[in-house]
Amino acid sequence: MSTTADLAGRIEEIAKALFGEPNKRLSSKDELRFGGNGSLRVSIAGEYRGTWTDHEAQESGGVLDLIAHKLGGDRTSAAAWLREHDGQSASREPVAVYRYEDERGELVQEVLRYAPKKFLQRRPDGKGGWNWKAKGVRPVLYRLPRVMEAIAKELTVFVVEGEKDVERLEALGLVATCNAGGGGRGKWRAEHAAQLTGARVAIIPDNDDTGSAHADEVALSLRGIADDVRLIDLGTAEEKADVSDWLDAGGTAACLVEMVKAAPPWRPTFRPTFPFVWWGEEDSRPALSWLVKGLVPEGGLAVVYGAPKSTKTFMILDMALHIAHGRDWYDLHVKRGGVIYVCGEGEAGVRQRMKAWRQERGGELGVPFALIPKAVNLFDSEDEVGRLIRDIQGAAIAMGEPVKLVIFDTFSRMIGAGDEDRAPDQNIMVARARLIQDATGATVCYVHHSGKDEKRGTRGSNALPGAADVVVCVKKDPDTGTCEARVTDIKDGAEVGPFAYTLSQSTVGTDEEGEPIVSCVIEPAGARQGNQRTKLTDAERRALSVLRDVVGDTRDMAGHLPSVPLGTWRDKFISAENGEFEAIKKRFNRAKNSIEDKGLIEIVGDAVWLLEQGE
Repeated sequence: MSTTADLAGRIEEIAKALFGEPNKRLSSKDELRFGGNGSLRVSIAGEYRGTWTDHEAQESGGVLDLIAHKLGGDRTSAAAWLREHDGQSASREPVAVYRYEDERGELVQEVLRYAPKKFLQRRPDGKGGWNWKAKGVRPVLYRLPRVMEAIAKELTVFVVEGEKDVERLEALGLVATCNAGGGGRGKWRAEHAAQLTGARVAIIPDNDDTGSAHADEVALSLRGIADDVRLIDLGTAEEKADVSDWLDAGGTAACLVEMVKAAPPWRPTFRPTFPFVWWGEEDSRPALSWLVKGLVPEGGLAVVYGAPKSTKTFMILDMALHIAHGRDWYDLHVKRGGVIYVCGEGEAGVRQRMKAWRQERGGELGVPFALIPKAVNLFDSEDEVGRLIRDIQGAAIAMGEPVKLVIFDTFSRMIGAGDEDRAPDQNIMVARARLIQDATGATVCYVHHSGKDEKRGTRGSNALPGAADVVVCVKKDPDTGTCEARVTDIKDGAEVGPFAYTLSQSTVGTDEEGEPIVSCVIEPAGARQGNQRTKLTDAERRALSVLRDVVGDTRDMAGHLPSVPLGTWRDKFISAENGEFEAIKKRFNRAKNSIEDKGLIEIVGDAVWLLEQGE
């Protein structure tokens, strides 16, 4: 936008564009006078340059005020007019002026064409001048009187996209018309269609998407109004080519008339702007696919909620790491994929839980899991959402596989200036999740808090859980320490769960004073996790290796391996491990119990039998 000083220097050209040539007899080198009596004074030099006064109307002001004074509206609309018409002035002559007349031949408006290709519209203001605002102009077809004559004579009326094309066809003895403004969506109005009542119409679109859309819009509006509507395909390959280009390439009026005769009557074709799945075509869309079988759909929206200290973060982190490792979760099949964990609070604690899981569950290096240790404001800025999407897409490249799950922990840390209690604000967060899903294909999971009354579900509005594909509530029994993740709502899954577990401590390091740093992992209660029937953690592999060494290769008469004392196995394992004694003991007990569950050993009293070699 021009500065005030720039506008002051342009007041002469703008005044001439608005009012035409000044009254030369009354004007001077410092000011221009307009009107027969020179009642409008425009200062173009000197101390008052850039100002004006209308002595008759007793109004004055600057350049924008002058535009508003002439065209109506305010300074904002004046600035918009100036941007639209920048560079055009009365001193620059149009290359063509197209008159739009009503049924009686009275001028309604003019369309001015400037080189190379710029159009302005104006209408008589009733005072001998022009109003340059197109708003409020009655929509009439170009060459309307001639069109009406053609309809009465049952001649074909060609509908094209521009006045130049109309005049080319008229020069060949044909009748043609168009609407002001060209082929943009919404430029063709119902009033235009009404003026073609009873007509025989042939529509010739320009060869581009806009032309096709405009032709469909015109044809659809003429249903039940025109007697005959046909769509003419000129067969031109050149992008944006119109009927004038076709004529320049050798097309003739006679050929065009024959094409109209050969064209079938137009029938509506539906081109929806939104995706449609018609009845009977359900199988044409991809079937529902599961990230966690029967529980978490791919590309869906999940909500995990619970009270503070309910262990909801332990639970969702455990599931996320199973997904990143491709391990089944509570005997539910898991589809391996990348995971992005956006941690808005307690980042240090989450890192410790990651380390505990790695050492207690045999976590592998290089799996596609990444932590973002800061909140992302999803509510206030789509730009920030866009940056996150680009990071997710970049992470997928770095991981070498697609990101399947994006976790936001917690919802309250991601909603920015939004209010959890307001459904419209929660709906924005649902929409942000959809942006991420559409761009990345990932499932989005919000970790949320329960309300004061846990029985009533999540905190705040119920818009979020209402939009979710699965909602999981996590609770902890304060007396027993047993935790449970229970599905409270699921749209398409089967009845699964509940998933019970306890927390098992793991020493992940020592602090500055040499005291152990302890975190936890979840221990399933009443169910087995992971591909534990066939897969072994590193600790389990080491325990089996020690047991094989203790057992040796000697077999009894039946070919079976002998039993060994449980204490011998345990002592050998402890002596071979590094770390705190108590932590190693717990590690051994967990490995022993898991190996027994997998059917690789049998324990009776203090005796252990190695049943098979395992992995």
